[in-house]
Amino acid sequence: RELSEIDLNAMLEEMADVISTFERVILNVHVPPSECGRLDLCPDLHDPNKLMHVGSTAVRSFIARHQPLADFAGHIHEGQGTAKIDRTQIFNPGSDYFAGILQGFVVRFAGSEVAEYVHIVR
Repeated sequence: RELSEIDLNAMLEEMADVISTFERVILNVHVPPSECGRLDLCPDLHDPNKLMHVGSTAVRSFIARHQPLADFAGHIHEGQGTAKIDRTQIFNPGSDYFAGILQGFVVRFAGSEVAEYVHIVR
């Protein structure tokens, strides 16, 4: 919400040259990528019975182009779970701070892949 999609894309792309030198890159952007299954779905403000995708097209585009190993998001609290964009594993723990529910993922990496993960709910 702090940046437009154009500005977020520019900020992400500024990192592209640097990250291309690393075997493993983990992205941590608060907003999830767009059109990522249920990870970016939330109730429509005009019709609460309808869900809409509200993820970032800039984040999705960056992931598609640069294929980081993983992306951790959290903005959409209703959208807990995982998804994949090509080789990139997307994580959204879906915490509900108002209810006092803190969730997260414990992830084990092996080389240049996600070996396993566990969704933790407290």
